Amino acid sequence: MSRLRILVSCSAVLVAAALVAPARAAARVRVVAFGCKITGGRARILVPRAAEEARSDDELRCWANLDGLARGGRAPVAAELRILAPDGKVRTVATGAFETSRDRPGRAWLDQMFVPHWTWSSGVDWRAPARPVLRLELRVSAHAPGRRGRWLPVADARLDLRGGR
Repeated sequence: MSRLRILVSCSAVLVAAALVAPARAAARVRVVAFGCKITGGRARILVPRAAEEARSDDELRCWANLDGLARGGRAPVAAELRILAPDGKVRTVATGAFETSRDRPGRAWLDQMFVPHWTWSSGVDWRAPARPVLRLELRVSAHAPGRRGRWLPVADARLDLRGGR
């Protein structure tokens, strides 16, 4: 094998390893808690639909906790809260940055993301009027070290808020 081929082969292996290493590190990150509540002290969507639509001031408050972050890592970790609408569309309705501290290595938390009522209620699936559902997805991304402006997805979680009795 010529030296050029060996050099090209080694370069390809190094590039592949560099791309796989962040993915492996990110694979350990997991969402250990993800929840949402409707402000005003309720956890369910109101039924019938007219009752929900009359409550225009009830925001959706969401939070999340992560575990498995690289110990001592300083890479920012962010979240997107997305609504999975009944028509198949996905809308990002809130974003936030996770917080970390030295006394909780490997863990991060996001205390609150607020979504206005008119935004989240427009994503409720009313096809079963007695049991409406709001499908939410939390998408977690970490800033790729050494890659300016590049974010890598590291974890996600789903949550269904239901209505009815």
